Amino acid sequence: EMIVTSLKKNGKNVVYISDFDELTYRILKEEIKDSTFLITFGAGDITDVTKRVSHELKYWKSHSR
Repeated sequence: EMIVTSLKKNGKNVVYISDFDELTYRILKEEIKDSTFLITFGAGDITDVTKRVSHELKYWKSHSR
């Protein structure tokens, strides 16, 4: 939260989400755009969220042609 607060004070568009289900939803439905650079970091289950998001994005990309 401290990193996000600091970035916001410097005018950056950042989001802090602590719930993994909400995180996955927000990433896939609201935050991802063509020019999005996504960084995930944390401990424990964040790897699972990253894998789920990556899988979903690959699916969307392969079915949007």
